[in-house]
Amino acid sequence: PTPPHLTSPRLTRYILLDLTDSKSPNLEISLEGADTDPDDTLTYTLTSMPEVGSLVGLEVGDTIAGGVLQYVPTNPDRDDLSGTICTEYGAEIVSFTFTVTDDATQGGEALTSEPGTIEIILSCEDLNHVDEAALILGFLFMGIDMLCSLGFMAWTLVNFNSRVVKASQPYFLIMITVGALISSTTIYSLSVEDRTSGTRAGEDGGTDADLFCGTAWWTYCIGFVLIFAPLFAKLWRVNTIFNQLKLTSIQIKSGMLVRMIVGLALVDVVILITWNMVDPQRYKREVSTTDTAGYNIESVGLCKSDTDSLFICLIAAFHLALLMWGVRLAYNGRKLETRYHEGKYVSVAMFSNLQVLCLGVPLMVIVSDNPTSNFFIRSGIIFFNDLTVQCFVFVPKIMALHFPSDDPANSSSTRLDGATGATTGSTMVTAANQNTVMTVVPKG
Repeated sequence: PTPPHLTSPRLTRYILLDLTDSKSPNLEISLEGADTDPDDTLTYTLTSMPEVGSLVGLEVGDTIAGGVLQYVPTNPDRDDLSGTICTEYGAEIVSFTFTVTDDATQGGEALTSEPGTIEIILSCEDLNHVDEAALILGFLFMGIDMLCSLGFMAWTLVNFNSRVVKASQPYFLIMITVGALISSTTIYSLSVEDRTSGTRAGEDGGTDADLFCGTAWWTYCIGFVLIFAPLFAKLWRVNTIFNQLKLTSIQIKSGMLVRMIVGLALVDVVILITWNMVDPQRYKREVSTTDTAGYNIESVGLCKSDTDSLFICLIAAFHLALLMWGVRLAYNGRKLETRYHEGKYVSVAMFSNLQVLCLGVPLMVIVSDNPTSNFFIRSGIIFFNDLTVQCFVFVPKIMALHFPSDDPANSSSTRLDGATGATTGSTMVTAANQNTVMTVVPKG
């Protein structure tokens, strides 16, 4: 009989740990041995324990069933035995030894190999996940936005047949709240990282977080269009009616406004589909710092693709053009009384949004490699944009309905609703049905 031997006298296993993670992953290790005697059964015996961490259910001298064991990188000096062993960033090598013994099937005594060594490289890496405080604040932003959206939607449905709501076209108001709901869910997509799936992302992605990289852009863009396009379509309609130079009869059906909104949304859809087909974003982790041996010390995980700049610029340019169009419409209708449209309030909301964007976009560029700051700023931009638009659109209507002014200008005889007429200069405006047709005819 011949003694068994180790396939390799020294095996190295690598385990990557997160210093901030309260639960370190277990490492499954398969011991490797061989024997030239074909009928011998091999038994693995533990001859020493690792200096740090533990082997599940084993002590020195125990046999290892099937040669497979679990290494748990916990620190036995900790009271709870549940935290990572990492106390600082860098790599540490721990080891344990084992032997392999045959069962003497070929006769004679059982033979045992020389001890083999398993080295475990514990690389304690700072994965720079988003801080829990920032996540809580981001989810708070999302919750406030969603509650406001649902509240304004419920108010619109309850007061659906009131003159104030009908004059503002309730279906467009509901569309705005739906857009805000969709936009606010972007914050959740931004919060998803590779720790959510429990698998560290690589330089090419490959985790569940990849899906949410694309989802964030879809929810943000569709939400943005559903919030602003109805407002701008209504501004365009009112400006077309009131600012026309010729006293001719015109008709603007709501179907035309809906087609305008769908057309604007399709611009974003085409950009996003092209992006997803050409080079979709993936959640990629890039190592930023290593120790002298080349082991990871610090890395950053963010959604990236090689064509980021191109498609983000296309989306930004389209949204900026849409905002500028809205600003122009609001400016052209500046002399119209606000009971006919939301131009005054929309222009204030857009000015507020532009201020947030002008401050937030440069900050996002500056902190692009800091996931916590990046998440907080992007969540804040979404929160303030959605909230300010909704408040400027709905609060004046709520005040007008529940706290009406004594100003004669607000009387029902001059409102743009129902079948009521409103006289402005030499033009009389009627709305036989504000959801279908708007008609302008010469006065007299």
